[in-house]
Amino acid sequence: MAKQLNSALPQGTHLQQYVIERVISTGGFSIVYLGYNENGIPVAIKEFMPAGMTLRKKGQEAKIQTKEEDRRFQMGMRGFFKEAEAISRLDDRSVVKILNFFLANNTAYLVMPFEHGRTLQKLIVSEHETVHDHLVQRIFCDVLQGICVFHSNDILHLDLKPSNIWIRADGSAMIIDFGTSRIGKDGKNHLPPMHTPGFAAPEQHRKYYRPDKIGIWTDIYNFGATIYSCIEGEPPTVAEDRMEYDTQPKLEQRWAGQYSAKMLRMVDKMIRLDPERRPQDAKLILDSMSRYTPMPEKDFYSDFCRRNFFQCNEENQSKGRTTWS
Repeated sequence: MAKQLNSALPQGTHLQQYVIERVISTGGFSIVYLGYNENGIPVAIKEFMPAGMTLRKKGQEAKIQTKEEDRRFQMGMRGFFKEAEAISRLDDRSVVKILNFFLANNTAYLVMPFEHGRTLQKLIVSEHETVHDHLVQRIFCDVLQGICVFHSNDILHLDLKPSNIWIRADGSAMIIDFGTSRIGKDGKNHLPPMHTPGFAAPEQHRKYYRPDKIGIWTDIYNFGATIYSCIEGEPPTVAEDRMEYDTQPKLEQRWAGQYSAKMLRMVDKMIRLDPERRPQDAKLILDSMSRYTPMPEKDFYSDFCRRNFFQCNEENQSKGRTTWS
């Protein structure tokens, strides 16, 4: 991922009825802040700020340097807004809710509910030993439900990965980012989608790209690679390399007896290189999987959530606020 070249908005910056508190995260296309609305309710504010373009060294406004940069920036921002409009119509707990989106400082902003938790990526890195079968099954079903919601609204996500999945304090999961989504059938006329090596399907790589090869099965590969990383602690081998010589081990063999056999078999199918040999319908996958059975509260909620999520710093406690790490 490209290093973020832009300065974040300073604490106390006002954006319409919101006030910036601090940076939560940065990504390839954006900076996400913790903010508060006029009633003191915490929100997550996502600012369109492509990492690879130097747009703001200080201050608040994005400043475009060249005509070519302006063309790229405006095209990206139009896509950002188009996606926001589409996602804002979705109403499912497995997909982040967009409360507001607007223009300011020569760029665009999305406002979303603030929820305690952390990204799946942080969970994998910090707590791999505790990413056990029950939690992986719950993540599998919750995120797959979100994928079904995307697909039923004619949206392809195309960048599912652990850093785009949020694990709430109760262990439930939701999709929180959609930076490379394609909406409607016209999406197939675009250039090859940006992708994350390891999680991207072969057809997302320029060498193997054809518009008609991008589809629901591409999201299914991305998601299969995400669940693979929960289990292995790292993503599969980069698909482009696998196309040359595939030695990818089967989860069903490596993790037999430690994770659901049905789930392991499904993930192995999801990350097949040939798009036609992968499952073709997210809803059929979800329907075929056994429903998640929560662990007893003592084992799952009380212990897991206490250790991973409820981390309040003294400064915010004194203000009556709770933050997450």
